[in-house]
This record gives sequence, C-alpha cells and structure tokens, in this order.
Amino acid sequence: MITTETKSMGKFRLPFLLHGKRLLCVAVLMVSLWVSVMLHAQPTGIVGHPRNNIYLFDCTKSMTRGDAPIWVPAKSALIKTIKRQAKQPNVKFSVVAFTDKAAIPDNQVLTFDGAQFGPNLEGDIETLLDKTINDPHDNTNLVSALEKGYKLCEPSRENRIYLFTDGKHNIKGGNTLEECISAWCRKHTKGDRLFYVMMTQDSIDPDVKKCLELCEDGFAIECKNGIIPQFCDIGSRPILTSTEELDQVRYIEFSEYESLPLSIECDDPVFDVRIDKVGDYRICIRFEKRWDMSREELYKELSMRQGGDNYEFDLLVTSKDEDYYIVNPKVHVSMKNRPLQKLEILGGATDALTFPEVEWYDSFLWSDALPEQPVEVDFSPVFEFCDNSSSVIFAFEEIGENPVDYVLTYNGQRIQPGERITVSRHDAESKLTLEFNHNAKEGVRSFALIPMQVRNIDMINKLPAKDFSPKINMSYNICWNPLKIVCFWIAVIIIAMLGIWFIMIKPAKYRKIDVRLLQIEGQGVYKRIDTKGYRQVVLSSRRQSQSVISKIFTGKVNYITDAAFTSDIKIEKSARRSVRFYVPRTWSISPTVVRENAVLKDNTTGKEYKVRVS
Repeated sequence: MITTETKSMGKFRLPFLLHGKRLLCVAVLMVSLWVSVMLHAQPTGIVGHPRNNIYLFDCTKSMTRGDAPIWVPAKSALIKTIKRQAKQPNVKFSVVAFTDKAAIPDNQVLTFDGAQFGPNLEGDIETLLDKTINDPHDNTNLVSALEKGYKLCEPSRENRIYLFTDGKHNIKGGNTLEECISAWCRKHTKGDRLFYVMMTQDSIDPDVKKCLELCEDGFAIECKNGIIPQFCDIGSRPILTSTEELDQVRYIEFSEYESLPLSIECDDPVFDVRIDKVGDYRICIRFEKRWDMSREELYKELSMRQGGDNYEFDLLVTSKDEDYYIVNPKVHVSMKNRPLQKLEILGGATDALTFPEVEWYDSFLWSDALPEQPVEVDFSPVFEFCDNSSSVIFAFEEIGENPVDYVLTYNGQRIQPGERITVSRHDAESKLTLEFNHNAKEGVRSFALIPMQVRNIDMINKLPAKDFSPKINMSYNICWNPLKIVCFWIAVIIIAMLGIWFIMIKPAKYRKIDVRLLQIEGQGVYKRIDTKGYRQVVLSSRRQSQSVISKIFTGKVNYITDAAFTSDIKIEKSARRSVRFYVPRTWSISPTVVRENAVLKDNTTGKEYKVRVS
C-alpha cells in the first residue's frame, strides 16, 4: 500500500520513503525495548529470605501528651529502624498510620522496597504520620490496624508485623483484640512473626499478653522511655545434632542479614558452644566437649545423665549491640547419642523452591496452541543411616484460598490436593506432577509440603523432620500466541504510521483548497467549478478518474473535462483564500497566484479566458 502511494507522489516520493524507513526503525526499536523490558520484568525467583516488614504506627493524640511526649522520638526511631533494615537484600516495607477508623484507607499506607529508601521516603513517612495525628482522634482501634497488617502480608515472603501503640484497644463492637491475634496464630504462615510493641508499660491488657504468650510466633515487647528498639529474632526450630557429628557446623536461623556481635551462653555440663560466623540470616555454631573423652565414655556419660538416645539442653543467644534486642533468645538442643537418620529431597531445599513460570497460549491463524507444560517436582530421595522401614508421608497443600484449577499426579497416579503422598526407599521413583488447566488463575501460587507422618527419620534436608515444611512456588500465565504478538505489533506500527501520515504529513503536503468557487469563461467556454475541500483541480481535455486509495491518502481531485484545455492545467491551494495555477509551456496565466481575477491564455491558438475566484 505504501509503495503504491509513493509512486503517485511525484517529487515527494524520496523524502517519504526516507521518512518511512525512519519510522520503521523507530517502531522496531520500540518493539525491541518492549521485549527487553518484558524479559527483565519476569520473576527471577526468591533469593535468600525475602522479608516484608509491616509497621502499624499509633497516631492517636495520646502519643503527644504527658510530661515526656513520645511522638517525636518514636518517629525518629522508626525511621532509624527502617534505614538499618533497608540494607538487607530483597526487603519490602509498609508503614500504616492508624487511629480509630474501622477501615484504614489506602492513603494512610506507604509501601516501598528497601532499595528505594532514602531522604525523600524519610520525608514521606514523617509527612504521613504527622498528617494522620493532626486529625483529632483519641480512641485506638488496634483490631483494624492488625487486620490491615494481615492483608499486607505476602505468602512468598517472611512477614514481620510490628504494632506500635501507647494505648489499649477501646473500640466497642466487633472482634476483640485477643480473637484477632488468636486467629492469626492459628492461620499464619510458618516463619511469620507478630510483635506487639508497648510504647508504655501499661499499654496492653493482661488477656492480650497471655494470648501472645500462647502464640509461638507472637511477642509482647516493652519500649523504654517510648523509644523503639530494633528487634531481631531467631528461628523457633530446635537444633538436632548427634554425638557422631560434633565437628560439623550447625546453624540457628537469624532474622538479620548483616553480621552482628552476638554471644551464646551454654550452662550444660557436658557440651560447650562457640560461634563460627554470624551473617546471611544465620548463626553458625559448633558443639565441643568440655573435657577430652572417647566416644564410648561420652555415650556412657550421656546415658548416665539422661536415659535414652536424646540428650536435651538449652542455649541463650544475646546481642552485644545495644541497638538490637533478641526477643526470643532461647534455643533448644537435642543431642542424639547415635548417628542421625537423614533424608534429603528436592536437592536439599529448606525454605522455598521456585519453578519456572508455566505459560500457555491458544492457537491463532496457522499457529498452533502451546503444548502442555506440566511442572514436575522430582523428590529424588536420598536416605542415610536409614533402615527399610524409613518413610515420610507428606501432604501437598496450596497456601491461600484459590480454585483447584490444576491436576495433580504422583508417580503417574492422579491425586487430590491435600491427599497424602509417601516417600520411601522402596519406591522406584518419587515424582509429583502439577498441570494447570488452560483457564487457571494466573499469577504466583504457593504450595506447602507438610510432613504428616515420619517413620525412623530424624532430619529432612538438615532440619528436624517435624520442622521441615518448605514452600514450593509455581506461577501460571496465559500469554499471547507469538504470531498474534507479531501481528499486533505490525498493526501498531501500521496504525502509528497511518496516524503520522493523516495527522502530520497529509495536511502539510496535500492542502485543501479553501476557495469556494472558480469561474472560467471566454471563447465558448463557461465553467463554474466547485473547489472547496479539494486538494487539486485538474483542467483536461480527456476524462480522468481518481482511485479510492488516492482519495483516502492524498485527498480528492476534481477533474474538469473540456476540449479547450489541450494540456492538463493543475490548480492547488496557495495562501489563504487563493489558488495557484500550474500550467504547461504552451499556456500562460497572469497572475500565477489568483486571489480574485486572472487571465488564462492558450499560447498556441491565442485564445484567452477570464478566471475569477470567489
């Protein structure tokens, strides 16, 4: 289409071709940029321990009252805390300013990534808190604050919810604060934490404090002088080790990425502990015997002190950094007096296993639909120091409420979500396959692999068997057929070029005549020609017509046929309300640009014609 039109453009052909090539280059660059952005926007998987810190900040008037108001130091300490935690990789923050509202609006929530944090965000946080507290609010709605915090949790991250308040929940009606906390304790994802930060000593009810004490991952913490300490915590998993592996490094999960000065107190009479390394979310430790003894002597010593295979004692982890406070410092150790029975599956994964995104597209024109791409979870079990009876029965369950829009099979047999699957050393293979339906819900889907029954296995992937419950992240995306994408971008390029042509080039190159009427008379000729809206008028002795494509892309041409016009004479717009005559050599016109009257002369015959514009 473009080539056909350029042939009829005369002297404009070459510039247009050059311009068209430039447009095509620009369009190709735009498509390349779009593809590049889309490729970089794809999820790359979870690295380390992605954290989601949610700060629920009390903005009621009581924070500014009293002999020593805590409002200013509390804000300063919050920003200081975020500044330090923002140094951790892959961390996300949400600051929620709450008062007595039953539903906290989105404009009272500020969410950002740690990599974005800087002076501008510091100012945004302070502005948000000051703006909220300047509205007169005396009552405190802690339930709505916690419910907002729960909604900001993300299944693919470890969520830390911090509730900062100097008062008690005093809104009547609805759920109580104890009910709200208990519901979270029952349903929260393992690894999440809830911190009830008391800005004053009496800012918690005894029932609420008792409720938090019963919650394994809930903590009630006091602030001294209204200053927010920087909290850190350690994993709740006990350390399971063996007298056969005293030389091996064990680790305690730690909430902080950076290396902090820590110490470990161990009052056990047989074993001592030393720290090897702190950092990267771990405290690496080694166990040592307090005095030199053989393996047989150690076995007898432990059997005498505590019967059976297990020898139990506790460690206490403390921070030497005054800015940090470990809220759950006690770690339980279970020392087995025999080799540990171990199982390694999923390549040793302990936290989260993320599979590549599953994509599907339907057929388009002659391009077929994408074949099915089931996700295969190969357990590849490796048993160590286990007997023939060792096995684990798992439940594979989705985290969150989503439709069951996929098909599960285990070792070729179809199973239902949540149904038990057994991994044992007798099985020839242990493969779980998940295949999404074509109309499945798009996005990231998280699943939990939960040990329901463990037989003669102490550790799974270097964790106590009962504490092993990794997340398995999968994602599903319905995308466009590649042929459809190509056709779409070709259409975009064509539409863009057409838009440029019709909006910019055509009006500039092919201007419409704004003169209403052109009259030519003399020597037996009398013509009243309608000229308004045409881009050209042609006087000719032969019949001519214009193609539809030419009319669309260049504008209409009015052809006037009369034997007197022996050669083609073209009339086009000149300036406002004037026309210009383009005559062959055998004709002449004076003046060339006609505003009112002119004389058109055939030099071959000497005939003259009067031209009048109106």
